[in-house]
Amino acid sequence: MTDQLGLASGFRSRRHGLASPLVGEIVEALVELGGEADRQQVADRIARRRGEPRASPALLCELRLALSLHCQYAVGADLEPALAQAGDTWALAPDALAFFSRHMRRQTDA
Repeated sequence: MTDQLGLASGFRSRRHGLASPLVGEIVEALVELGGEADRQQVADRIARRRGEPRASPALLCELRLALSLHCQYAVGADLEPALAQAGDTWALAPDALAFFSRHMRRQTDA
């Protein structure tokens, strides 16, 4: 399962051991939002972390593409994806949420 979770997200790859900078930001936002949220909420959370009041259409498009590519890679590698999208909702798998929540808590405690 750890290999599958490792696929979940490099913006902070050294910090979180994740693969794509944008997917890493999606994971962080989803953890902060309880593991599941509308994609616009996720994009707005990321925009605020970057100092913007709201996500631009370009940012939302980039995030959607990053998540789609991540999910395609996981399926192509015959792995259970740690992230999922259903309509406008993005979510972390329960095991992924627990893993990243623990990891992010340790980072803030350090």
